[in-house]
Amino acid sequence: MLEENKNKKILQILKANHSLVYLAAKITTFLIFVGILLMPSLLKELLTNTLMLGTILTFNVASAILIFFELLEKKQKSISLLINNYLFLTISIILSYGIFYYIDEKILEPGALLNVWKKEMSIEQEVFYFSGVTYFTIGYGDIVPAKPYAQIAALSEAMVGAIVNLIEIGLAIKKL
Repeated sequence: MLEENKNKKILQILKANHSLVYLAAKITTFLIFVGILLMPSLLKELLTNTLMLGTILTFNVASAILIFFELLEKKQKSISLLINNYLFLTISIILSYGIFYYIDEKILEPGALLNVWKKEMSIEQEVFYFSGVTYFTIGYGDIVPAKPYAQIAALSEAMVGAIVNLIEIGLAIKKL
């Protein structure tokens, strides 16, 4: 009996920690996304700091994985909760791939993304724009992956986007 109570307490603590990590992941994802939209100068500062870049990338990938498994494992109580989780999952994935494109462009393969229409856009904004366009498989053609790592990442991002969208639609239909 004592051992059973101890196990229940441990499970409660783990669930509480999971909820806190999940909430922190959502808040951080939201703040980074808002920073990209509203404060490009802050974004440039964050992305030029290698430690911060690695931390943000790691946190976004972890956040995406947490939210994805949360969608699959937990029964969604409402459509609005399902949409909320989908929104944060999508933003996490777009941010993660955007950071990868930035690392690829700046460090691994300079010239990895080619701005065909020569739009006035900083590389810090360009990578996230390209990531969003790729995730939703819009493919305007204004920015194209020109080097192997960027091409492979673009293909995998489009595939991930399609899979996440299909799962989300299936969950939404199941909920209705």
